[in-house]
Amino acid sequence: MRRLAEKSAPTFEERNDLAVAYIRLERWKDAESLLQQNLAEKPEDYFTMSNLGVLEKKRGDFAASAAWISKALTIKPEGHLGLGDWYLLNLKFRVQTAADPKAKPAQNFLGEAYADAFNPRFTTIEPAKQMDYAPDRFDRLQRLLENDQTFADGFLVMGDLLANRGDLNLAYLCYKKASVLNHPNPPEVARRIASLYSQFHMATFDGGGPKAYREWMQKITAQHNAEAARAFSLAEKWQAQFQEIEGALARRIGDTATEPSRVEEELIRRGVKRPLP
Repeated sequence: MRRLAEKSAPTFEERNDLAVAYIRLERWKDAESLLQQNLAEKPEDYFTMSNLGVLEKKRGDFAASAAWISKALTIKPEGHLGLGDWYLLNLKFRVQTAADPKAKPAQNFLGEAYADAFNPRFTTIEPAKQMDYAPDRFDRLQRLLENDQTFADGFLVMGDLLANRGDLNLAYLCYKKASVLNHPNPPEVARRIASLYSQFHMATFDGGGPKAYREWMQKITAQHNAEAARAFSLAEKWQAQFQEIEGALARRIGDTATEPSRVEEELIRRGVKRPLP
């Protein structure tokens, strides 16, 4: 980055790469100045507009971010990481919920009713067959959440997918993460967690009356909360390492060449394994 920053006349691509580095360092004005230069030079450049969208999102202006991402998608409909318009829908959902914080949305960011989206499978299903359930949707959600670890509704939607294919433990972690991130519809998150607990109850509670049930509930809740906290802590640590390596690679080989798979390869080479819940 220092080499690029010291150049008297960086190229168009170098300005974009340097702007991305500045965004990671939260040097908003420096990033915006470079991106505006590129926008003046090439008004229809996808990467410039998408980077402006990322910049505005990082600054907390979701409406401005959505406007830039929407323009970028007219040029490259598949969007960043092949997410299509899901990143844009993420931003629009945030704009909608921020406009009326007390309102509880009835639909998720994909426009699906919460009341209809949760259909958990409580019968045992082989892990291999679980992966056959909506694999494309799972893959896009995974990429979306890897790109944005703060999107509460994304975790709820992922939880629904996991619950519906019978992966109840991972579904619970997703709902718990949605709760920790202050999902705008707490009753829907609570309804899902309660439903999973009813299944855990049937599977592990030995009986003994109301007092025994309360004691069991306190124990199992504490256990699940501790497991969730540990999983989130490990994930956050890995994410921080990922971003550190991503930034280093972007400075060395450029932003467009820094694919997530390449970052993960570098992490593995350094002995850093992705934590599994």
